[in-house]
Amino acid sequence: MIKKKVVLNIGNQLENGDYYVNLSGSPLVYTMTGANVRGLVDVDADSFVEKRFSLIYIHTISELEVKLGDTSHLYEMTHKDVEDAANTSIIKESTFVVDGVQVSADSTSFNTFYTYFVKPTASFVLPADTQAEGSPLLTLRYKRTETAYGDLFMEYFPYDDSFYAVRINGVMMYAVDKRDVDNLIQGINEYVPD
Repeated sequence: MIKKKVVLNIGNQLENGDYYVNLSGSPLVYTMTGANVRGLVDVDADSFVEKRFSLIYIHTISELEVKLGDTSHLYEMTHKDVEDAANTSIIKESTFVVDGVQVSADSTSFNTFYTYFVKPTASFVLPADTQAEGSPLLTLRYKRTETAYGDLFMEYFPYDDSFYAVRINGVMMYAVDKRDVDNLIQGINEYVPD
């Protein structure tokens, strides 16, 4: 990847709301919509925060422990590199054990089930003084395959009628759409290994 610093000069505003712009060092002048210019200059800190906090690559997980109320589940995963049938490339081969039950090697149901875990996205960053109230509704403990990745501990708490609050490794971080978390909970309750 090549990193390059680019300076955009923003000039006068036209009658229609657009702006004159050019790249520093270039003699060419362009117009840019007012909305795009405002998007560049009126940036808030939240826009730089990665909101896909749950997008954890399945091949970096060795265990996922789930606690939902009084119910617990343990999803164990092993991954190995194998050559494809034509011996032309390396692919990941995974096996899954759900609460002590081996998932069939031919099954794709666990990968489909795992999509419930990666779907939740932060709707907004919580205020720094947000406190968790009561016990978490749902906890997820991700044990990673490599120590460099670092294990993750996520706790979901009720926040209001539309959102859950997520605490990650002890830090209150995000508000997440309640529907996404409810779908995750439903998926956990309904999943049966095949």
